[in-house]
Amino acid sequence: QSGSKSDPLDCKFGTFLLQRTASSSSARKLPPLRIAYRIIRPSLLEPPANENEQEGQHSQPAPLLVIHGGPSLPSEYLTPLAHNNHLQNRTVIFYDQLGCGWSSISQNDDLYSVAQ
Repeated sequence: QSGSKSDPLDCKFGTFLLQRTASSSSARKLPPLRIAYRIIRPSLLEPPANENEQEGQHSQPAPLLVIHGGPSLPSEYLTPLAHNNHLQNRTVIFYDQLGCGWSSISQNDDLYSVAQ
């Protein structure tokens, strides 16, 4: 059966850089931080191989962006969502918020404020 938990999962892991300033009124740049992500079934994001399909008629549903709870609770506990039968034909994107999981943990508490 396709999509069972024993099947290998099409998955991409990575990070992207996040450049921040100390506050909105300050131009002082802080070292960049990394935000980690996992994309389940990234191949579904590729354009259709059928050249006859017109732009905007891509039959794949929009990707699902999963936002985990927090603070300090990484996205790993939500991974079983990717195995849900209703999501088998959909790309699922997980990310770890700043200070969680595989993302950077800033030593600057100002980055964790509402003002940021």
